[in-house]
Amino acid sequence: MAANRFARIVAGTIEMFLGAYFVTFGALAAIYFFEMQRPNRAMLSVAGALFGGLLVFRAERMLGWKRWFFLIMIVPMLIVPIVWYVRPLIARH
Repeated sequence: MAANRFARIVAGTIEMFLGAYFVTFGALAAIYFFEMQRPNRAMLSVAGALFGGLLVFRAERMLGWKRWFFLIMIVPMLIVPIVWYVRPLIARH
């Protein structure tokens, strides 16, 4: 049973990081393509961000952490890159 728990932690951590990556850069790509007036690419980027959100929620269940601890971990992973890169992305135009 211990090996199964270790595998779930490794898989959940990978899903958490991949989900955060898809959410942040999918959202940033959607903003970029919306500014460039490419609606189809913007919608694909939003779909990637939604897929990342599904990975994040699955990672929460897979890791089995307390909800408050998971939120302390994931919220900065999602918000900080978006806030960091959205201003130069929008100010470019």
